[in-house]
Amino acid sequence: PEYLKKYGNLREYQLEGLNWLIYSWCNGTNVILADEMGLGKTVQSISFISALVHEFGFAGPVLVVVPLSTISAWQREFSRWAP
Repeated sequence: PEYLKKYGNLREYQLEGLNWLIYSWCNGTNVILADEMGLGKTVQSISFISALVHEFGFAGPVLVVVPLSTISAWQREFSRWAP
């Protein structure tokens, strides 16, 4: 998506995950994004929330539940990918 390109580029598998999340959301299907560590679930999740805002006019609120030890990393990634 163009609105993400000014902040960074998703890898092909991350874009595929983003498209799957959007597809599932459009179909009203609940999903869990899970894979091995380090493959970009955080970026895919933030990109999904950004897509909801930019493509569907979603105004929130959004609740992100993460372990206390990862909050600063999530804040950093939100600042980078969805300022």
